[in-house]
Amino acid sequence: MYKRILPILFLISVATQLSFAQQATIKSDDVIDDWKLEQSRNDYWNNILTSGDEKDIHVVERKAYDAMHNIEDRTMFKSLASAAWQPVGSSVGGHSSGRIVSIAVDPQHPKVVYIAAAGGGIWKCADITATPPGWIPLTDRLPTTNFGAVAINPQNTNIIFAGSGEPAGDNYQGLYGFGIYRSTDGGMNWTNVCDTAGVVCAEILIDSTNPQIIYVASADTFGILKSTDGGDTWRKYSVGGKAPLSISYSSLAPNYLYAGCINSNQHTYSNIASGSVYRSTNAGVTWTAASITGLPGNAGRVAVACAPSAPNIVYASFGNTNNSATLGLWLSIDSGKTWTVKNQFNSANPESPTNANPLGMQMPYCNSLVVRPGFPQQVLVGGLDIYWSNNSGTQLNKVSDWRSPPTASQYVHADIHHLAFFGGTLYAVGDGGLASTTTIQQFQSWNSAINEGLATLQFVGADANKAFSFTSGGCQDNGTLRASVNAPDFTLTHSGDGGRGWVSPDDSSIVYTTYVYTTFFKSLNGGVSFGDNLIQPNTALFNDQASGGTHAGEGAPFYPAYDVSSDGTVVAFGGNAHIWISMNGGDDAFNDHHSDKGIGQVYTIHVSQHNPSFMWAGGNTYQSGGQLTNLWRTADEGYTWTSVNLKEPVLGITSDPNNDSIVYVVTNGTSAAYKHFWVSKDAGATFTSPSNALAQFPCFSIAVSPKDGTLFVGSDKGVLFSQDHGVSWNPMMNGMPYARVTSLRVKGPTDNILFASTYGRGLFSVDISSLGVADSHTSPALELDPIVPNPLSTGQATIHFTLTTSGYSELRLFDLLGREIKVLDKNFYDAGAHSVRFASAGLSAGTYVVRLISGGTVASQKVVIE
Repeated sequence: MYKRILPILFLISVATQLSFAQQATIKSDDVIDDWKLEQSRNDYWNNILTSGDEKDIHVVERKAYDAMHNIEDRTMFKSLASAAWQPVGSSVGGHSSGRIVSIAVDPQHPKVVYIAAAGGGIWKCADITATPPGWIPLTDRLPTTNFGAVAINPQNTNIIFAGSGEPAGDNYQGLYGFGIYRSTDGGMNWTNVCDTAGVVCAEILIDSTNPQIIYVASADTFGILKSTDGGDTWRKYSVGGKAPLSISYSSLAPNYLYAGCINSNQHTYSNIASGSVYRSTNAGVTWTAASITGLPGNAGRVAVACAPSAPNIVYASFGNTNNSATLGLWLSIDSGKTWTVKNQFNSANPESPTNANPLGMQMPYCNSLVVRPGFPQQVLVGGLDIYWSNNSGTQLNKVSDWRSPPTASQYVHADIHHLAFFGGTLYAVGDGGLASTTTIQQFQSWNSAINEGLATLQFVGADANKAFSFTSGGCQDNGTLRASVNAPDFTLTHSGDGGRGWVSPDDSSIVYTTYVYTTFFKSLNGGVSFGDNLIQPNTALFNDQASGGTHAGEGAPFYPAYDVSSDGTVVAFGGNAHIWISMNGGDDAFNDHHSDKGIGQVYTIHVSQHNPSFMWAGGNTYQSGGQLTNLWRTADEGYTWTSVNLKEPVLGITSDPNNDSIVYVVTNGTSAAYKHFWVSKDAGATFTSPSNALAQFPCFSIAVSPKDGTLFVGSDKGVLFSQDHGVSWNPMMNGMPYARVTSLRVKGPTDNILFASTYGRGLFSVDISSLGVADSHTSPALELDPIVPNPLSTGQATIHFTLTTSGYSELRLFDLLGREIKVLDKNFYDAGAHSVRFASAGLSAGTYVVRLISGGTVASQKVVIE
């Protein structure tokens, strides 16, 4: 069904009145083209990352990792002595998770599956047929959790390649990475084998007849990277100066390769046109553009797929730059020399099998293609939904439906990024995780329950009630989600792109959330359901032009910033030029006179939980009347505002819960010239920075403990804390991935829980009641026995440990300086006694520490290698 653009007012109004079962099938993105949402979404994040002194996102990410890693090296044991972070929830009802862009299945052990999540890293499942599957994160300790591709050596399946950086949108607006990683032990440990590969790895292709030969579509370097020695060395070959997003070949003709490419200017969407197919007949050394008959000038993003059993047959799926719909499906039966159009979409006519639109209106965002092995006439195209042809594309029939309930057999979450056959199973991955089907005659019965346990949701911000019994937060294309803290899964409570969540600490029945731009909702039943858009009645702020409407208010950033007083009544909402205030929980509309006239784009707002007359707003540096400013404050409920410039864009603000005069601010910036943390003792009139140690990276969130004043900062690479008012900082990375921490909250009846949301690794919590206090006793939840033999001169030792409860556990090896040497084991274990073999091969003589981390606790034993 053609994806229509409908007025946003109508759809949201209807959606909020539906039952949960009905509402779960509605995707608010249906009212605005998803690719436009993706463009705006990534523009939002990338503008933040490059709003400081460094304009190269790749450099920002690298500096952030280096800074956090250096701090960890200095204080690793202190960090590990604290309680470990614990995940809160995982998937949405077991049927969807965060965005996945690539999948690989072990050909020798087909139950073993690897996935690459856009912001969540590489994950492994040892048995995809199990219930639940038992997913394990493999790359939490790598410099990035942003990945775009994964592939397995078919002859030695312990060798895994992972390409970091996500090929989203026009390929430059995704989450950036750090080149190509290789594991030789099934994903336990990783080495960067090509850190100059660029930051966007769109696809990895390993020659099945000679796995020493590897190809990588390196989109941001405009080339195909090739290795002929198993990944030890690499060489780049240009593909007509265009960005490759798709690459294919047949093992029956390994010298013939095909690449789907686009013209694209870095960091822009302005030149995605001129999508084309390039062909190589000499194993990727030189590439020539294919001359495709009937291909018009509005060809956009293109996917290519070669028939595995008939290497002369190649398909190409093109998007249409004029309307972001499908342009058509082309076929070559002579190895890419000549092409014929098989199915060309005409938006003026009703969609039908001969006039199919698999991409919906997602062309720049998702376009995937695969040919069934052994059946060269069977081809599938994925975009908004999945379409299948049994006659070489002449007819394309829809075989999945994202509008169906998640438990329905035809349900596959919208926005398909990759389709792949492995044996008799077809996998589809996209914005809602993964789905599979073994009914490959009609492809109409899908299993999405294999998402159970995948904690890859991209949360923009989340909150929890004071008792810390439930959470509510929004995430990319998976809506606003609610979960009981001890529940394994989330429940969808509002659809579309969820924004920041907020729960009243005084009355937990009051919950707020956002969709995109000026869509803002309130719940009066603890976030179980939400009412109508609070902004909609205020036409001065409301802007629905993006969805074809007529209201031309000032609008708001893609993820609007807001904050609310503790009782849920005073609401401050950030537009594109004003701070809008409601004194009645948003029910009285938002008063224009309660707004500042000289505010630029706002990234964060804070309302005092002690006295809501005090408010602060921060954003990018904005010039008004010749004065630079990035922080605004009011002490009279928003009637008058004053400003200050802290040199760097302000991303997080909080005030001392017991003293409104004390205000803390964190900023973006990677230069040592900037402090990144500021404190005011006069309600924001003046600021000083006591910190010379806070790492040089974007800091997105900040929280303070009302019990003892401990400060917590959420950065682009994890969490830090300070117990001396920001003079010195220590990492809180025990169990926390190097992921973007978008929000932090101190919760719990005695303020003993720190709650964090991440953009790609879900939600986490940690007990902060004994923060930084070393515990020499083994936790009662686990026991790690002395390692035998010890000292270890040659061969292997045995590590014995006992778990009181079943769960995910890790064994890691550190040196005495606290530096991690390697991962010894990652697995799900039942309660009881277990043992793992430990080999000394490759380790220098010396003393090491083995740490067992499980269930939020840590146990350690020393081992000496002679």
